Amino acid sequence: MRTTPFNDAEAHEATQEIFEDKALVAGMQQFLPTELSEYLLKAKDEVHSIYDFQSKLTYPLLMGIQKMSITERTTSGLENISKTDKHLYISNHRDIVLDPCFLNTVFYENKIETCEVAIGSNLAKHQATDYIFKMNRSFIVHREGNPRELYQHSLNLSNYILDLVTDNKASVWIAQREGRAKDGNDRTQQGLVKMLTMSQTGEAADHFKVLNIIPVSITYEFDPCDLLKTEEHIDKVYNPDFQKTFKQDVQNMLLGMKGKKGRVNFHFGKPLNEELDVLSLIKNKKKQLEKVVELIDKAIHRNFRLHEINYVSHDLLNDSTDYSDKYTATDFEKYATIFANKLATIDDKDRATARDYLLGIYANPVINAHTASTTTLQSGA
Repeated sequence: MRTTPFNDAEAHEATQEIFEDKALVAGMQQFLPTELSEYLLKAKDEVHSIYDFQSKLTYPLLMGIQKMSITERTTSGLENISKTDKHLYISNHRDIVLDPCFLNTVFYENKIETCEVAIGSNLAKHQATDYIFKMNRSFIVHREGNPRELYQHSLNLSNYILDLVTDNKASVWIAQREGRAKDGNDRTQQGLVKMLTMSQTGEAADHFKVLNIIPVSITYEFDPCDLLKTEEHIDKVYNPDFQKTFKQDVQNMLLGMKGKKGRVNFHFGKPLNEELDVLSLIKNKKKQLEKVVELIDKAIHRNFRLHEINYVSHDLLNDSTDYSDKYTATDFEKYATIFANKLATIDDKDRATARDYLLGIYANPVINAHTASTTTLQSGA
């Protein structure tokens, strides 16, 4: 399987092949407003570059999705992005498709070159979706194979990201963990940071500095897939080896795109470079990885754009009034009713477990933001 994005020379032919998929076109016509789907079917013939695809097809599609599902989309921290150098953007991950798509939309609207995007191989099993991702500058992260193959895939990925950023070819987006943080507890996987070090040749601090890492905090007021994620959690309680099928992944993608998301914010934090100096004081390599994870997590957590539903969820989950100044009695009643109605679809025997998980999806960002704002980083040893 080819893992890298398409280039301009391949853009027209790849676009035509995407629209030759009758099932995809039929789904698009069913999913989108008629005017938008007719526009896309016409605009496909005008694509002769990756920029054409993103500007003539992807951007109008995302604006259609935004109109259907987002009350307001805002951006903060753009001043932290270099106008001359490339960055490695590491963000929390809530939506299978929209996280990197709207990130690139922010860049497009602000006349910043769109970045390359890391996606899991599980999302590239169907040719049409594979082509759509690669036309949007996505590259494949292999998640299948024996240990030796997975090691080689990780080494290739590490070298690829380093080459893009340090040779000023492209900025890169990668999620802080494999898969979404389904319980709202956004945590960077140490394995991700370890993968980035596989291309390291010098000191850890120098290596991470050249990657020019910017942590990105993505906030969706509402998670359209919150109940699906809760049901999946229940499935895993009974069967720890439970894995979604590709069909279920598609269901999550479609619901994530069309479902109500409310207010959405993308915050670009400051590059970690100055904070990375602390790595020179840490001799143990594992401790160095832990420190980088800590730096990324703290930056992401403290820049969440929290909403009333988050604070209500926290107080419902903990039977407290800790954040009662952040919402009204009407807010509390409204969200308590919404959660009760969602939980009514869960079997009685699973409802208590489901309640804690569902509320946690919205409460965990509050807990993490509070911790990030009240703790100091430890230097390690």
